[in-house]
Amino acid sequence: MSAHKLVIKDALWQLFGRIISALFGFVITKIISSYLGPLRYGDYGTIFRFFAWWTALVDFGIYVLAVKRLGTIKAESEENQDQKSDFPANSPLGVEYGKFVGTRIFLIGVIYTLAIIVAYLIPAYTSNPFIIRGLPFAMCYSASNMYAGIQQLPLQIFRKMKRLTRSLIIARLSQLVVLLPVVYYFFSEVDFTTNQAPT
Repeated sequence: MSAHKLVIKDALWQLFGRIISALFGFVITKIISSYLGPLRYGDYGTIFRFFAWWTALVDFGIYVLAVKRLGTIKAESEENQDQKSDFPANSPLGVEYGKFVGTRIFLIGVIYTLAIIVAYLIPAYTSNPFIIRGLPFAMCYSASNMYAGIQQLPLQIFRKMKRLTRSLIIARLSQLVVLLPVVYYFFSEVDFTTNQAPT
């Protein structure tokens, strides 16, 4: 298969995955919003909006630069026929990917640590028990998404987005499978209309 066809096929898989993920996301959001109610869903949104700004700082355009750099190295290696697609750790491609992994993990640790410290210094957050309890979970969720970018990069470079699409759909389905019993069985009687956090 030609390189152009591989790129198109890879892009279609990525598009398919995003559409399915968006549909699952819509269903999950509807369940969460109806479960929490307007007041607590507002807290939920506040928490994730807060971390959205910090997530942008963690990325800082590094992913795009890494895709470009690794793509160039891969193309040069294939032209010289000195590297296969097994991604050896001591190859120029492996070394450059290692730098990306190290930089991304360092930024995740530093930025999200700073984010959680700042969050606990904001009176509007510390006075709300729901936000206080939700902040660490939201931080872990946001950080895990950034960490997923580390695993996504090689798949994008080697045009294996089909694998990422499958894992994305499985992840969304898993979220739904966990969410349904939590909302409708284990914690169905929790009252979110007061400022008293459930114990």
